[in-house]
Amino acid sequence: MPSLAAGILLLTLGMLPNCQKHATPYHAAMDRAEEARRSGNYADERRHFDDAARLAKKPNDASEAHYRSAHTWVRAGEPETGAQRLEELALAHPTTARAARAWLDSGRAWEMVKSYEKSLAAYRIVLSRYPDSGVALGAAKRVVALEGLLHQQSEQAAWRSLLEGNRSPAFDEALRYHYARSLEKESKKQALLVYEDVAKKHPLPQASYTDEALFRAAELRRKLGDAKGALETLEILLDNGGPAAIVGSYTRTSYVEALLLKGLILRDDLNLPRQALAVFTALPERYPHSRLVDDALFEAARTEQRLGGDPCLRLQALRKLRPESRYLRCEPLLCGQTMLDERHTHECKAWLGAAQ
Repeated sequence: MPSLAAGILLLTLGMLPNCQKHATPYHAAMDRAEEARRSGNYADERRHFDDAARLAKKPNDASEAHYRSAHTWVRAGEPETGAQRLEELALAHPTTARAARAWLDSGRAWEMVKSYEKSLAAYRIVLSRYPDSGVALGAAKRVVALEGLLHQQSEQAAWRSLLEGNRSPAFDEALRYHYARSLEKESKKQALLVYEDVAKKHPLPQASYTDEALFRAAELRRKLGDAKGALETLEILLDNGGPAAIVGSYTRTSYVEALLLKGLILRDDLNLPRQALAVFTALPERYPHSRLVDDALFEAARTEQRLGGDPCLRLQALRKLRPESRYLRCEPLLCGQTMLDERHTHECKAWLGAAQ
């Protein structure tokens, strides 16, 4: 009687011919193309992808094969031909999954040969026909860059033009947020208004950019001298902007940053060090894996020193949780010692000075 292992082996071998029968001519051609790609033979790779496109039974399969075939021209150093093939694909299969990406990649290929007007036209097609696609923001950024290069349009004007011409409610949030970012360079007050407009039109927790918009609005209010307004803005984020609104939810980065900024405002702007200390110590307890844990613990030590307590106890917690923290180099200054490495003196005094 054969062993169990031998039986499994025989069964597996017996199933192989049946598995092979299920491989379609399309998938076989795609496999041959991938083999040619690994060998660096662009002509054979392209031929097999073209064969696969002819053999495809579904539009998405045909467009995928055409898309990969077009990219062989780009990788072979002929981006102009690649751009033309990508546009032919997008026109022939406008409703397939690859259509929007084909227009985006066509724009990139035209840029490679400095055909900027053609690349600009391709990017604008992405925005007009596929504003809800995952590549729309990338196209928008290239439009802004090229409008500056070709027509000397300012970044702010380019983003405003895209926002005004947009007809997709879903894409509005991203465009509005990036318009606000562009405004920061010239008018913090105007940028602040647009950031807050993002939050009003796209409330948390479903929104994708509102958490960052609220955080930046709080930073701007603080820079403009409105510490209380900044704190109120942070509270909106902290009350509503914890988990990100996707499957497999995670804590938004801006939420943890908002906690740290809240502590800084309470201590440095509103002279409420005890409340600030509570915020700084709460952060590592709630988010022990955050990259801002050592920042919070160091700020807790600085605040403890300001309150007349022993900052060294806080630094012990920092050493335990983040033994490689850059802030530990400042321990001698905080703990009243004198053996501070001269390389770190200026840096540590700068870190410590803000809390004095």
